[in-house]
Amino acid sequence: MKEFIIKFKAWCLVFFASLSFVMMIVFIRQKLVSQSAFKMDYPELVFANPIEIDSGVVISSVKNAIKPFIDKEHTIEVDIDAMKDALLNLPWVKNVAVVRDLPSVIRIVIESKKIVAYKNLVDEYYPVSSDGEALNMPFDLETLVKINKDNKIIIFGTASEKNINSLLKVLNEFPDLKMKVAGAQYINGLRWNLILYDFKDGLIVKLGEDYEKSLNKLMELDAVSGILLKNIKEVDLRNLDRMLIKKRGV
Repeated sequence: MKEFIIKFKAWCLVFFASLSFVMMIVFIRQKLVSQSAFKMDYPELVFANPIEIDSGVVISSVKNAIKPFIDKEHTIEVDIDAMKDALLNLPWVKNVAVVRDLPSVIRIVIESKKIVAYKNLVDEYYPVSSDGEALNMPFDLETLVKINKDNKIIIFGTASEKNINSLLKVLNEFPDLKMKVAGAQYINGLRWNLILYDFKDGLIVKLGEDYEKSLNKLMELDAVSGILLKNIKEVDLRNLDRMLIKKRGV
């Protein structure tokens, strides 16, 4: 009996020693997880579509938006919904996904707004999105020249940004002419004047309220007489029954 008690005590000592060792391993592992494994790296940034505005402005605005959130030590402490809302407030951002990729990464995926034109106000140029919004992020002329690689139209006039899509829809039917259009002025909330850029001193084409009829007539005239290659400064198509053509120097 005495021998059994001694063996039992020895077994108990071994059992509790083993249990203590296991508990110590669990404690150390939890400590490592809380202090190291979830320690946050700088967020990963992914763009879902091409950026059509100044890349320096884009990166700077993203950094400023996420700055209040990246001072957290661990990824699990970051309020990803608040981060998403902050990014959605940027004028050029259309949609955002913020994903907590455990253990250490916050991944940001941004879809930018499609830019269709630039609106001129005094000496500043505002990107115009496809939903008819002039984005509150103006550029000077030097920056515009640098970023407007595909020669998007410069627009002028009150509410021109809200109506540019209807004009572009029609211009897309005349791709050769569209390539020549440098600017467009919205007049009295009714119609457009086009400014063609590849002619000396420019060529103004005054469209009627029916853009498509006006442009069809213009292309018809050009096919018959080559009017766009002549020394013309203005073509007035507001009344197709009484078109007016002004030569330079007159």
